[in-house]
Amino acid sequence: MYQCYRSTYEKKFDFIITKIATNNTRSIRAHQRVGFVEIHQFTDALPMDWSIVLWHWVKS
Repeated sequence: MYQCYRSTYEKKFDFIITKIATNNTRSIRAHQRVGFVEIHQFTDALPMDWSIVLWHWVKS
């Protein structure tokens, strides 16, 4: 899915950024395999912990 997203948008944008619930380890591992790296963590009001991840296309 993200490879298609990249091929569609990489000429217009340098990266993609998204958030993943930190308890969703399966999604975190899948995003890491694609090339995403964590750039920040935060806790919302619920409270729920989130990881902000970035895939920088120019560097990968």
